[in-house]
Amino acid sequence: MADFELSRTTHVVADPGTVHALIDDFRQWTRWSPWEGADPDLRRTYAGPDHGVGSTYQWSGNAKAGEGRMEIVSSTPSEVVVDLRFVKPFKATNVTTFSLRPIGGGTDVTWTMTGQRSAVMGLMGTLFFDKAIGKDFDRGLAAMKRTAEASRPPRSHAPGSYRYGLGWNARLKKPKEEIDEPTARQRFAQGPMFAVSRVAEGQAVADFTLYVAAEGSHVRVQRYDANGSVVEVYDFAVVEGDDRLFMDNYTVYVYADDARTTRTFSQSVAHKSWVFRQDGTATCRDVVTSMPDARISEYRDLDVSGHWRARPSFGDWDGYGEHPEPSDAG
Repeated sequence: MADFELSRTTHVVADPGTVHALIDDFRQWTRWSPWEGADPDLRRTYAGPDHGVGSTYQWSGNAKAGEGRMEIVSSTPSEVVVDLRFVKPFKATNVTTFSLRPIGGGTDVTWTMTGQRSAVMGLMGTLFFDKAIGKDFDRGLAAMKRTAEASRPPRSHAPGSYRYGLGWNARLKKPKEEIDEPTARQRFAQGPMFAVSRVAEGQAVADFTLYVAAEGSHVRVQRYDANGSVVEVYDFAVVEGDDRLFMDNYTVYVYADDARTTRTFSQSVAHKSWVFRQDGTATCRDVVTSMPDARISEYRDLDVSGHWRARPSFGDWDGYGEHPEPSDAG
């Protein structure tokens, strides 16, 4: 039987320590595991240390949840390795590795499973198995991202801390061509596009900036690191025949680890951009500044059901700015 390896990666706007704590303690897995909820009566047994090497978790449930055991066999600040043994509905032994790489103001998290393809996996079919597990990994990483980012110390912000303009000047820490709220309301009703940035009391760096087209027909979300550099961009656009918005573009920017001032897109050391389509296909363009060519990857059969959002009403900025990532709808 041939070896297999399956990996998925996401970017989390939180430090590696915050992410590591969610992985290194099996009790924390209930907050993000894609298999939570498979059996409301699931029997769990924890043994060994509370976290780290030697801690174990056993589960036993219905046919959907199955039965198995996990043990952390290696744990460093940048990697957690788990020995995974399935008992039901089929027997298998795999190795699961979580790799954490600090990038700019966040962490790249890669979830990898390796092992031998069992006879049952062969009957299921390689493509079917990889697709099913890949979807689970995507859902789990999305939940981990939300959980880790929600665990960050929140910036307090008072009502009325929204500033309107035609954009956000990250270097000067103020809106470009600032406008008042009545003008922003007029633009929301009739156009053209305007921008709104949330700035917490006593803070210079914006939490996020939304670029909003008339009637909320298009929304671009920009999120920043502690230096005010843009680290994530999400694009939502209305779809013909549907009043909702679909997230069709996502880009993450990476800056030098020693960056201490606001950087522009052109000063990033790498960026990765995804174009998502409603049919579940996607294209990923991976650019490293020091490399001559971009790496292009094509994906099929993605679950994009969580990419849909209701149009924002005027003032509904936090719903997009705080949690622009796809929901766990699929």
